[in-house]
Amino acid sequence: MALAVAACGDAGGTTPAASPADLAALPPVLQSPGAIDPALLQPLRGLGPCDVHPNAIDLEPIDGLVLPPDAVVTERSDDGPLTTVRGYVPLTPVQIRVVYQRDPDLQIVQVEDEVRESETLLDSGEYRLFVKAQAVCEQGSVFLAVLAPRVAQHNVPAPAGGGSP
Repeated sequence: MALAVAACGDAGGTTPAASPADLAALPPVLQSPGAIDPALLQPLRGLGPCDVHPNAIDLEPIDGLVLPPDAVVTERSDDGPLTTVRGYVPLTPVQIRVVYQRDPDLQIVQVEDEVRESETLLDSGEYRLFVKAQAVCEQGSVFLAVLAPRVAQHNVPAPAGGGSP
């Protein structure tokens, strides 16, 4: 990901159990863990606090593009049927995947989750959307989203591990 965002802090360390305050600070879609282990929804403390203030671009609506709450798009490019956007979102990679997982209008086709990176391939019926997120601080990630109409779905990348949800 070519987005220049500064991250600081120790990359190691353990992750303590999620506190009610940690969960309350999340977007409403993540505040009730349900079947998700609450420890997966907490900040990545080993990466240090976030001091990220990306400059958003003026972005006209893009049919089929679904981004998590508070996502900031910093770059857009179009190449044939593909639209690619890059940006920052104040969520961890796993939190981003869970936001998509809980969206009733999207079907998860494939997922590869790691603690500090997540790749998700989604289908809305009309579009295919691939989202790769990489943590840059304890509660923030840069993302790359590639979108194409369903008729051009073979052009959209897929998670490297090819796992199912």
